[in-house]
Amino acid sequence: MENTNAKIYSEVDGVINAMAEEYRSKVPKKLKDLILKHKDNSVEVKYNMNIPLNEQGISKEALSMVALIHLNYWCKNEEEKKKLNRIFKENAIKNEEKRNELYSQDNIFKNKKTQIEENKDQEYESVSENMQMVEYKENIFKKIFNYVKNIFLKKE
Repeated sequence: MENTNAKIYSEVDGVINAMAEEYRSKVPKKLKDLILKHKDNSVEVKYNMNIPLNEQGISKEALSMVALIHLNYWCKNEEEKKKLNRIFKENAIKNEEKRNELYSQDNIFKNKKTQIEENKDQEYESVSENMQMVEYKENIFKKIFNYVKNIFLKKE
């Protein structure tokens, strides 16, 4: 877990360092120090700002942190902040809808019933495939016993 967080901080540091000085200077020193303190120094991350970040293999968590930095420090006016907040809310609503669809009680039980029915069908098929006719043979002692028994039954 700690290694993952260190990688995220390294990615965020790489994005900040790739930005123009105008943007780097807007990030507070405390935040920069926090990022530098928690980043993985063994990993050197460099980005090309001419290519979108999501095409450069940056993690979703690092993108989220950069988006928050953008909202808090790089937005030029209140209108831009409102637009960005609206986008965040729309994304949150979409994610919530996806989560609700995946984990809704109706879908969970419907899928479970379907799985149970499929498993039963597979069990019946496998049982019927494995069943074979077994020829029943009486052993010699059983034959002798039944023969003697039949003789006594006939006399009575």
